[in-house]
Amino acid sequence: MNPSDLAEIFRTRLGATQPKLQIELFDADLMRSNLDLMDASLKEARAIAVRAGAPQNARDAVMALYNVKLAELSQLFPIFFLFESAFRTFTAARLKAIYGDDQWWRPIRDALTMNRDLRRLHRLGNLPARRDVVDTVAHLLNGMGRGAARVTTSYDLLEGGTLAHVERLIASHWSAVDQALRHNPTQAKLTGTTFNNLFKLVRNARNDAYHHRSVQHRARVVVIVEQLLDLLDMSLTLHVTAVEKAPIAKLNFSIAVEPRHG
Repeated sequence: MNPSDLAEIFRTRLGATQPKLQIELFDADLMRSNLDLMDASLKEARAIAVRAGAPQNARDAVMALYNVKLAELSQLFPIFFLFESAFRTFTAARLKAIYGDDQWWRPIRDALTMNRDLRRLHRLGNLPARRDVVDTVAHLLNGMGRGAARVTTSYDLLEGGTLAHVERLIASHWSAVDQALRHNPTQAKLTGTTFNNLFKLVRNARNDAYHHRSVQHRARVVVIVEQLLDLLDMSLTLHVTAVEKAPIAKLNFSIAVEPRHG
C-alpha cells in the first residue's frame, strides 16, 4: 500500500481539488492510520462523490467512513472469537476421541525432533498414520518453533497452529467429525466439501479482520458463522447478546483533547 497513491486520491479524486489545509491535515492522518482501512474509505468516498458530488469537507467525510469501518471490524471481533475458540476446542476433543489418545500427535513431534523420516510413521494413537494428517501436524509443529516442545495435549497443539491447520484436520477426519455435529433436519445435510468451503470463507474473513482489513460481505459471513456454530449447539445470537450486555466498566481516558490532535 503506497501512502502517496492514497494522498493523490484525496487531493484530486473526491469531486474537487482539495485546498492546501485539507491536504496537509489529511497527510498527517495518513501518517497514523491503517492504510488498508483508509484505502477502503477513500474508495467509498470517491464512489459517493461520483453519485452525489464533492463533500463539503472531504477530510471529515473520509475520516467518518474510516471510523465506520473501524467500528465494523470491532463489531466482528466477538463473532470471530467465538467461532475460532469453539472449533479449535471442539476439533481438539474430537481428535482425542478419534485416536483414543490426547497425545496422538507425539510420534510426529518425536520424529521431527530426532530428524527421522516422517514416512516411517505407521501409527498415530490407535489408528494407522495418514500422510495428509502427518504433513499437516508436521507443518503446524514446525511453525511453532521451540514452542512445540511445550505441547502436551491436543488442545495445546491446535492452539499453537493456525485456523487453516484446524480446517485441514477437520477435512482429513470429516467422517468422524461429522458424527458429532448437530445437522439441521429441515435442511440438506452439509457435505465435507461444503463445510470446508464455508469454514474457509469465515477463516479468510477472520484473517482480514485480524490484519485490520475491511471484511467483504459482512452479513453473509455472519450468517455462515451462525450456521456452523449451530452445528455445535451454539447460538450466536445468545452469545453475542450476552457479550453486548456484559457489565464491564467503561474505558476512561485522561489526556485532554487539544487542537493538535486533529
